[in-house]
Parts: sequence; C-alpha cells; structure tokens
Amino acid sequence: MKEWVFTHNLIEIPSDVTKKIVDMKEKFKDIEIGVFGLQKYRELLTELSPDDMDELFGIRSLSTDNVNRLPECIMGIIGKISEYYNNNNIPDNSSIRPVPLDKMEFNNIPIKWRNTFRMWNMFTLEVEKILADYPDENVLEFVPVFLNKSYKDMKLQGLSPQNILDNLSEKLAGYILEHDSRYEASCIVLSSMFESCVIFEDKDKSSNPDS
Repeated sequence: MKEWVFTHNLIEIPSDVTKKIVDMKEKFKDIEIGVFGLQKYRELLTELSPDDMDELFGIRSLSTDNVNRLPECIMGIIGKISEYYNNNNIPDNSSIRPVPLDKMEFNNIPIKWRNTFRMWNMFTLEVEKILADYPDENVLEFVPVFLNKSYKDMKLQGLSPQNILDNLSEKLAGYILEHDSRYEASCIVLSSMFESCVIFEDKDKSSNPDS
C-alpha cells in the first residue's frame, strides 16, 4: 500500500485542510494518507536516545561565559592527570606514535564523536598553550600516555568505540551535575590528543604521515 504523509509546522491544522485530507482518504482508499506535524514530531523525539539526539541536533552551543571558563576547566583536567602520575610511577611513552591518516575508519569512530572532534578542534590550541606553559613539564608526556592507557584498558574490557569515548570524556570531566563547561573541556582535550598522539589502536600498514 502506498502512503502519503503531508508535513506541516502549524500548531493547529485549518479546518479546510482537515476537510481536504478527509476527502482524499475517501477518494484514494488504496492509499494511506496522514499528516506529520509538531505533535507527531514531539512524540518521536521521546523515542530517541541521547546519542540519537546529539546526532540529530548536533552539539549544543556555548555562551560567552561558558567559553571563558574553558581554559580553567582544561587546566583542571590536565592538573588531575599530572597529580595522578606524580603520585604513581612515571609512564612509559614508548608506545606513542604519530597518528595514522585513517584512524577514524580503522577504529570505527562513531559519527557523533567524529563531529565532536571537528567541533572542538578549534579550541585545541588552548590545550597546547596550557601544556606548554604548565609548571610541570612532564605533562607533555603524562596526558597522551594517560589517554592511551585508558583506551587500551577499556578496549580489553570489550567496550565499543562509542562507550570508550563516552567513558574517557566522563573520566576527564568527572561527574557533572550542572552545565559548567567541564564536558566541553574534556572533549577539547580528547580532540587535541586524538590529533597529536595515538590514543587508539594503530595497524601495521596504516597510512602514516611519517612513514
């Protein structure tokens, strides 16, 4: 059976339009005829997962105050990583290699996180600046190794790339009760490290800028 769906963005459909649709249903009995408006749209939204919502609407915008808080939040994330390693053994960075050109495909990075990386890449210079000026120069090694090791640990647990990135972001930002730019700061750090070090897995024949 064929189906005709008439879409609109009206709060209420005018009576003459409703009558016309009723008449069409009588005339074309072999065709399913209906309308899709705001109410139906709202009903469908309730069926979407948070990830589906992100993919549909994109990343939320930030106010000027939120943007101004980003350096402080990024500094806080880097500080936590520095503190972690200064209280433990110095990490081994020998496994860190240049990024393969096809890392997105090879690691099955989901669309949501590809878009997130592209969105927040504009702020990654802030990460580089904070790392360069940070009192503890070892953070230049600490941060890439921390994320690389965290990825591998989650990979061994059988988590999907989507879950790994979600967990890495939560691990960096901590528990967020209110919107205070920490989530965005964690995405910026991930985006920066994704471009500057191998957070994820590599392959022997992967296209590599330095090979």
